[in-house]
Amino acid sequence: MLKKAACSTNGQLMLPTRNRWYESIFLAGVTFALLRPYYVARVLLGAESKYLFIAIAAVVVYGLIFLLQRLRAKRAKRAKREPVSTASTPKTG
Repeated sequence: MLKKAACSTNGQLMLPTRNRWYESIFLAGVTFALLRPYYVARVLLGAESKYLFIAIAAVVVYGLIFLLQRLRAKRAKRAKREPVSTASTPKTG
């Protein structure tokens, strides 16, 4: 349980990169929805019987955040590999 709560603030336990501020908010919501699906279903949908939809939605949001972070990590890695062009290098041609 502590791992899930720490995941929303730390971002280095289970996710590929550090969290952005909005990802931390979404992860805190996902954590709460997974820990208390009946309460979230009662508040959002008005019926506790639809708690399964809340749990599935929370897992989907977590998956989307994970994919966004993987794409950001790949972009950062690719940017580090590409040589930086300098303006002082004379062009031949």
